[in-house]
Amino acid sequence: MELSFIKVQGTGNDFVFIDQTRHTNLAVDAALTRRLCDRNFGIGADGVLLLTGVEQGRPVMRILNADGSIAEMCGNGLRCFARVLSEHLGFHENPLVVKTDAGLRSCRLRHCGGTVMVSISMGPIRDPRTGELLHAGYLPECVRIETGEVTLYPASTGNPHAIVPGRFSREEMARLGAALARHPFFPNGTNVEFMSVPGPGGIDLVVFERGVGFTLACGTGAVATAAVAAAMGLVPPGEPVTLHLPGGDLSVTVRPDFSESLLEGPAEEVFSGRIQLD
Repeated sequence: MELSFIKVQGTGNDFVFIDQTRHTNLAVDAALTRRLCDRNFGIGADGVLLLTGVEQGRPVMRILNADGSIAEMCGNGLRCFARVLSEHLGFHENPLVVKTDAGLRSCRLRHCGGTVMVSISMGPIRDPRTGELLHAGYLPECVRIETGEVTLYPASTGNPHAIVPGRFSREEMARLGAALARHPFFPNGTNVEFMSVPGPGGIDLVVFERGVGFTLACGTGAVATAAVAAAMGLVPPGEPVTLHLPGGDLSVTVRPDFSESLLEGPAEEVFSGRIQLD
């Protein structure tokens, strides 16, 4: 059979969008996801975005990582998802509310020159250990791995994150990212963010995602990192903070009480096509 798709990317974080309501006889499972995301033998992507249906007028999004595992939420993916819905599938509400595995998310699109920018209300940032909101003076966790202990800040934006402050080499980040992403401390795995704050100009961020590895960007990780940096007193809460990722910049604003956050960045359509499936 033939599967139609749209390839999209947000700050270099790339996805295959599939309207599953048009392919009701197709099960997009882990095996198919791995094939689609394979950069040599498939389309190539960090994950798959599925429109699985519409509930009470709200489109429903499901996200699968490149290895076929489920992601509860993805900020870059949701921005791209919202653009495809608006431009191709007749969802013209602005803001557009999308149902995700992490709850309802409101997306607002705006055109800035030739770029489509999408801002998302990302909700609260919580301590996954207690379920409580982050706060000033938020305390880290020391997690033991084979080579020693790692100081990190757990944070949840609907999916799990571990923010590791400091500057590391690429080799160190690969080793620590792989060790932490599936560490027993995180029952469902975690995304790992390596954060450094060189000055008032923003935050430098490199992300190692569970089920993917290094990615050029991560929207939920950017929100979690900005929140942790605000709790540590490194950036001012309540003001936009620019996060510099390998794929480009994202803007995050976190309320001083950490009860709400806003993520803004570009969403781009790369190409559309059809792939023949066995």
